[in-house]
Amino acid sequence: MRVRPALLDVDFDKREWRDDAAAFRDTCRRLDLPAAAERSRSGRGAHVWRFFEEAIPASLAQARIAHPW
Repeated sequence: MRVRPALLDVDFDKREWRDDAAAFRDTCRRLDLPAAAERSRSGRGAHVWRFFEEAIPASLAQARIAHPW
């Protein structure tokens, strides 16, 4: 995961990347959390971008991904 101000990039590139990325994105949508998915340049993975209203520490962003409620 990479953290930029108010943005977190979750990288999916294992065997089930399509299902995993879609499930993550759909979970964000159900919880009304801003997120967008895109296929990686290689075509063998995806990135889901999770947006925050303000810049937060990386550790907090990662914790909010693991436990968004």
